[in-house]
Amino acid sequence: MKQVLTYGPHAWNLLKGVFCIYKPPDLNMANVVSSLKNKISNELNGLEPRPPNKLEFYKEYIDLTTNKVETYKKEKIDLSDHILSVGARYVPEEIGVSYLFNSNTFMSGLHLVAINTIKYDIINFKKTRSINVYICTGKFGRATSDYTQNGITTQRKPFNHVSLTKLERILSIIKCNHRRELIKYSGVDDIRSQAAYTLASKGLLLNSILDLSPPIITDIKLLEFRPPYFSLEISAVNEFPAYLCQVIHDIGADLKSCSHSISMRRIQSGPFTIDHSLSSAEWNLGAIIHNIHNVSRPIYLQAIKEYRERHRFLKSLKLSTSQPVLSLTNERKDDERAISFHENRLTS
Repeated sequence: MKQVLTYGPHAWNLLKGVFCIYKPPDLNMANVVSSLKNKISNELNGLEPRPPNKLEFYKEYIDLTTNKVETYKKEKIDLSDHILSVGARYVPEEIGVSYLFNSNTFMSGLHLVAINTIKYDIINFKKTRSINVYICTGKFGRATSDYTQNGITTQRKPFNHVSLTKLERILSIIKCNHRRELIKYSGVDDIRSQAAYTLASKGLLLNSILDLSPPIITDIKLLEFRPPYFSLEISAVNEFPAYLCQVIHDIGADLKSCSHSISMRRIQSGPFTIDHSLSSAEWNLGAIIHNIHNVSRPIYLQAIKEYRERHRFLKSLKLSTSQPVLSLTNERKDDERAISFHENRLTS
């Protein structure tokens, strides 16, 4: 049974942690953050506010019967702290809301949002090397300037020659190329060493990836092929939406045609899935607090615990994986560098 919140400061103290939301497509993430801040501040101001502070002062008086100076304490309300003087107790600008992984207007699906939490907690979760899983739908026959359906048409080509066998072959090549990159950026100097074998046998190559590595696709599956449309399930780390759209574009180019992305939906981020997320109709104070403490926090703490265990094991192997961790604000600023990296790999 959910606890009914009636006192504003109690609700404010509970607003600290990570929660999951489902972002609809064609919605800017900045607008999502602004909407969350406004809704939370409005509902907090609708609860019982904190009473104004009290001023304490002491007065002295002379007791005429004893001729002694007595002191007594008196309190009164500090009018400068009254809600009628300072306005609403909670304003959107004082609520710290940020999203953990890259997003853009085109992408929809699961998003992890941190509220009133310190940057150290965010970096800790990003260091767990969570695999993000996407459902990407592409369309053959048209290429656009930004590789999405919203871009300007730059090229048109026929796609009648594209078959299921050819498409699966291209996906296998992409998967093999990225597996080589996974080994390359895992911090293992010699792939034939005992350390490399230990990492591969225990499935820890992904956890030893350097922080400055380019986007790496760990798995790519064909879900549906219905020309001109095709749907892929892409699992990746260190990725960003523009890179995944570039992958869809390159698949069309490799098949002697062209293609663009018409939808992109994140369905999983590490241990978090869509089932843990709040729809746009549930973006309210009570649902967010419930998601933070009863849904997301146990999963978050378990992910951090497993990461620390893996980190101790990797440290015992003495791998060269000590790279500076990217902060949330500096992550993936140069998207074009990673996109050009993918282009060079496909042409080589």
